[in-house]
Amino acid sequence: MEALAIHLPPIGFTPIRTVCAVTTKSKPTIYRWIKNGTFPAPVRLGPNSVGFRVEEIRAWLASPNCWKQEGKQ
Repeated sequence: MEALAIHLPPIGFTPIRTVCAVTTKSKPTIYRWIKNGTFPAPVRLGPNSVGFRVEEIRAWLASPNCWKQEGKQ
């Protein structure tokens, strides 16, 4: 059986479920990293939705140990 490939769109925003799939990390882990400033924070898209900037997720995937959120030490 062929594995299902998860792809990020070329630009724009993506939901947390896609972020979890491409990073292979759980939602609580992602949000803990956001709180620590070591993962890109989501952007509010509407009253009941947030999305992650695809460009920031790609930058994190390219170099997770070097990524730091602006304004965090």
